[in-house]
Parts: sequence; C-alpha cells; structure tokens
Amino acid sequence: MSAPGSRKLWLIACWLGLAAAVMGADYMSGPRIRFPIAFLLPVVLGAWYSGRAWGLAFAAGLPILRLLFVMSWNGSSAPVFAGINSAIQFLVLMVLAIFVDRTATLLKEVKVLRGILPMCSFCRKIRDGKDHWVPLENYISDHSEAEVSHGLCPGCYKKYYGQVDGV
Repeated sequence: MSAPGSRKLWLIACWLGLAAAVMGADYMSGPRIRFPIAFLLPVVLGAWYSGRAWGLAFAAGLPILRLLFVMSWNGSSAPVFAGINSAIQFLVLMVLAIFVDRTATLLKEVKVLRGILPMCSFCRKIRDGKDHWVPLENYISDHSEAEVSHGLCPGCYKKYYGQVDGV
C-alpha cells in the first residue's frame, strides 16, 4: 500500500477512535450530563484531514448515537424533545463540517509567491531554491496557479516597431 493511502487510513482510524472515545464519555456520564462540545473534535478533524464525507458522517452519526443513548436510558426526557435536540445538533455539525472542508480545500489551493526573488538583470531568469536559473515564465507557472502569456505593450510596440498602420 502506498504511503499516502496508509496515512489516510491511519487518520480515519484516529477519527473513528476519537469519536468512539467521545461517545464512550458521553454514555458513561449518563442522561443528565452532555458533552456536545466534544462532538466538534471528530467532525472538525475528520472534515479537515479526511474530507467532507467523513465530517458529515460524524456530524450525522454522533447525534444519532446520542439519541439512541437517550432512548435507552428511559425517561431522561421526552423522545420528541430528544429528537429535536439531535436534529438541531446534526444541522449545526453538518454546517460546520461543510465549512471546515471548504476552508481546508481553499487553503490547499492557495499558492503565494513570497520574499525576494533573485532575478538576472539581463535575461530576467530567476534563481530557484536549487541554484538553477529558470525563465521567469516557468518560475511563475511552477510556483503559482498563474499561466503566463506573451504580448506586446503599446510602448514597446512603438519603440521596437515604430508607427505602423496608425497604432
């Protein structure tokens, strides 16, 4: 198995273990004490590192398990109220999972050029981190999402080609 695949499985196992620990603590505390804030951990970590599907799975699974616990404790609260609370908790966790996944996706897409770029004064090549001099266009394409297209500005057109056809 490849290293990224085994890392992904390991992370999923961690989130499942964390969810089980949260649910175990919730069950052991009984019907009157609730730990809904702890439900955030598996939802957020699952969505951030393993994707939206895992975040949504935890967002749905944890409130449903809590509802099953409440039903098994007999008489801790009316089943209707427990169902409404679980539905609210599910909706809040679902929105959170979608938001966290979207934020993680956007951060992965961001590529920013920072710092001082050493550039040759004559040929405009840029020195990369391996002391290789690469053309400016290649450097920008390799280090950002931008693509470079060539053109000619009006000033250079006039300077190098003079007055042609009323330009």
